[in-house]
Amino acid sequence: MNLDIDEFKKRLATQTARSNANLVNFFYQEVRLAENMKAGLMEEMNEQNRDFLVEASSRIDDYMFQVKEIEKSMHLQHLPLDQKIALQDSMHDRVIEKMNELDILKKDIKSA
Repeated sequence: MNLDIDEFKKRLATQTARSNANLVNFFYQEVRLAENMKAGLMEEMNEQNRDFLVEASSRIDDYMFQVKEIEKSMHLQHLPLDQKIALQDSMHDRVIEKMNELDILKKDIKSA
């Protein structure tokens, strides 16, 4: 994932040009990727790489903020119902996935 806001704007322009573009999901996926990247980096933190990872985390936060500000400026709350439903379905699927992961962890802990 590239944390270049100009590159994101180019991809957004391409996505917007499509007649069937689901912009809500586009923004949601971009932020989710950045959050996952940050979480992965933070899991690897130790004394040797702390400064580097704190700086990287800060850059990821800045990128997510910029993406969210672009989303706000586009007033996407007025999207068609099908796009809103698609976003809700995506979030619902993600919650179920995380719940399944927790169930697996519980089973692993009990068997240990």
